[in-house]
Amino acid sequence: MNIYIQEANNLEPYLDLSEISPNKIFTKSGNKTYQLNVATQGDVIVTNLTKDRHKGTYSTNIIKIPDGHICLWYKWRAGRNQYQKDNIGWRFKHLILPQKIPLNKQTLNTLGVLQAEMTKYSKRACSIIFTNGEPNLNKIVMKFFKRFGVCFRAWSWNIIFNFKLKERETKDGTRVREWLSEKFWLNRVQISSKRRQNVFMTYTGNKHYKNMRESTNRLGNLRILYSNIILYQLSLELLEKIKRILPQLPAEFTKYYLQGLMAGEGDVKLTKTRSVDSIRIGCMNDKEKKFYSECLSRLGIVSRVEKNGVTINNQRNFVKVYKHQLLSLHQKRQEKFLEGMKQFKRIPAEVKTVLNEIKNI
Repeated sequence: MNIYIQEANNLEPYLDLSEISPNKIFTKSGNKTYQLNVATQGDVIVTNLTKDRHKGTYSTNIIKIPDGHICLWYKWRAGRNQYQKDNIGWRFKHLILPQKIPLNKQTLNTLGVLQAEMTKYSKRACSIIFTNGEPNLNKIVMKFFKRFGVCFRAWSWNIIFNFKLKERETKDGTRVREWLSEKFWLNRVQISSKRRQNVFMTYTGNKHYKNMRESTNRLGNLRILYSNIILYQLSLELLEKIKRILPQLPAEFTKYYLQGLMAGEGDVKLTKTRSVDSIRIGCMNDKEKKFYSECLSRLGIVSRVEKNGVTINNQRNFVKVYKHQLLSLHQKRQEKFLEGMKQFKRIPAEVKTVLNEIKNI
């Protein structure tokens, strides 16, 4: 991985996307696989090959890759129709990207958030899908992809609710809540009302249980989607490569990644007296749980790998979570954590100063 660091000139480290990009594109249709090519600045590539049906001649569209950018592209055989049995032509798909993206707080926060909340169940998919109930996290993700030419209003969207909400309200109450929800998300995140999906109010949840948590978000979770097969599969590759890179970097970089991860998958559990009992990172994948625990260890935080995630206990570890601001990207979760920290009565001498600082917030 080509990561460039030159402290003397105060240059940020960066990721070189020409080296991170996947070698192949996996399509859902027909389970086909195509070679993904990388063109660098100054290269000229074909983006379209069109046949004139009357003259039988071909015309091509070409582009020259601008300075500081790369182009990821692939092609596949096409042209078969009722008059032509064989695919004798080509179709092309391409994506122009900046060659380098800075490996800074914004990038690592975003990669942590995407690791936690981006839909990545299949490599043979073509859409970036991100779902969350915290407007700040949606904006972080959308701002990151703006680097790749995806403007805020290009995202399709819908809103997802817990179906149990309907069981506790009248039809008029449901209509009012859905209206307030749509208004909330349009005001808080720069999405376009013209890009909402045909069915943009959806309900889901576990129907085996009748109880609904008090913390259930009445305004729903915003689900944003952007369809581009190259960008989606590049994102998957980036999420995997960053896991290999982090151990080579200073602990500060790991902190930024964990801030994003815990904004998505973090949870604060309180005791009966409302003090912090534990902090958990939800996860079912054994390999990922081990990686998260190692990331915490780099910050001096002791954790325990369990069946459903990674758990942090002990006031000394909670103080380190506070010092590194690991819950700061999720406002409600951070507030719950700080209120829980203020409820401790018995405080070890080595953490007393920090806990007193928290109590004065």
